[in-house]
Amino acid sequence: MGFTILISNILLQYFFFENLLTYAALTYPIAFLITDLANRVHGRKKARMIILWGFAIGIVCTFFFWEINQVTFRIAVASGSAFLVAQIFDVQVFGMLRHLEWWKAPVISSFIGSVIDTAIFFFISFSQFTFDVVSETIFADSNYWAFEVMPLLKIGPEMPTWVSMAAADFLVKILMAIVLLMPYRLLVRRNAHKKVLCVK
Repeated sequence: MGFTILISNILLQYFFFENLLTYAALTYPIAFLITDLANRVHGRKKARMIILWGFAIGIVCTFFFWEINQVTFRIAVASGSAFLVAQIFDVQVFGMLRHLEWWKAPVISSFIGSVIDTAIFFFISFSQFTFDVVSETIFADSNYWAFEVMPLLKIGPEMPTWVSMAAADFLVKILMAIVLLMPYRLLVRRNAHKKVLCVK
């Protein structure tokens, strides 16, 4: 988890897909895979412990790998808040659904976690509400490019740029959650096989 957060924090600073996505969108969903595997194999308590360690490492990484200013401070708060809340929800939802078919708990919990993660991160990072709140504080900045209007995902109705970024980020998270089902299945089976061998 620590390595995933470290890499994602670094990649969060680099954009692609016409500046709508950061490369962290490709690595961050692995955090949900790790949480779900820990939950499946070790239970909710261990999964929560891993989340807290990931959160702590994320804070340390921010100070080591980011140049802290008004913008990066806001992004760091948004990232940490989104990670913590979304992962805790993921653990709870997964725990309630773990008795269902093998793929349902990780898919549904990752979906709900991704909705929460995306909503919190982009709301704190770029919403007009956030800018209004901090406008008279030392955290104020002039990063208003996020409100420039553009077609949603370059093809839909006109929306603020940050809404397109949030939509693109969410779609990639869902795609990655589906892609990561295969390693999830293989790792769960491998762990079950090890337990059988230990019993023998």
